Amino acid sequence: MTRAYSYQATETTIEALRQLRAPWQGVHITERAVTVLTTEGITVRITVEESEAEPDFVLSRICAAVVLTSEPWTPAEDFATGRNDIVLFAGATWSVGGGDAEQVVQFSGKPGQQPDDAEILGATTEAVVVAASTGTGLLLRVGIKPGTFECISDRHAIAAYVSERGYTG
Repeated sequence: MTRAYSYQATETTIEALRQLRAPWQGVHITERAVTVLTTEGITVRITVEESEAEPDFVLSRICAAVVLTSEPWTPAEDFATGRNDIVLFAGATWSVGGGDAEQVVQFSGKPGQQPDDAEILGATTEAVVVAASTGTGLLLRVGIKPGTFECISDRHAIAAYVSERGYTG
């Protein structure tokens, strides 16, 4: 029997991400976070948050919060007009193995991708796409390596990701 956990976006994250619909004044991107300053003076930081559901089974999700900060802002021209769309993407993390000297291996992917013999399964929120009315976008996602964060702006990479996840909006 598969043990199941849920580690999805909180209401705090969802409310913070809603702020990104407004026009952006600036953005600050690092390898651990993306921070956005809206023209209304609201600052939202998007990061990855982790939780150990069981020993050696870590779940990761997108986390966002309204914060107070003074970052060195880069102009966010494409997102400055407002009317930005925000789409959250579900993810799944599972483990296979672990019986009688077997090595436990943890995998991540899209929901439903896990094999039937997955011993532990976690439902997560693995990414958010922010799409500007100009067609520019940002894919902010849990990284492939544990504890990492990815910010992708390449239009083709974003299109491939959302298509793989079945999104047609």
